[in-house]
Amino acid sequence: MALGPVMARIPAVVADLMGSPVGPYSTNEHFIYPSAMVGLPGTIIRETSNYLETRSPVEGETQEEEGLYIIRTVEREYLRWDGQSLVPSGRAAERTEHRMAVD
Repeated sequence: MALGPVMARIPAVVADLMGSPVGPYSTNEHFIYPSAMVGLPGTIIRETSNYLETRSPVEGETQEEEGLYIIRTVEREYLRWDGQSLVPSGRAAERTEHRMAVD
């Protein structure tokens, strides 16, 4: 699969994928290309990272464990270039969530 046409059109798409921090919440999107070290042949990965700063205890937590946390959610969508636009590749999106305590 030749990706030359993809690279010619990507700058217009990347302009829409800027991060937007707002108070305790932030989101950021970027592409992982097939040529990247973690890239996949013939697949463009759109990775979205969301960060939420919270003091709320999560389910099953006691009040002593309550504190300031950052919850990071990462979603990876697997796309392919059909000659005109990026379309789903057929591979299911992946979503992971990490919870980190802030000292």
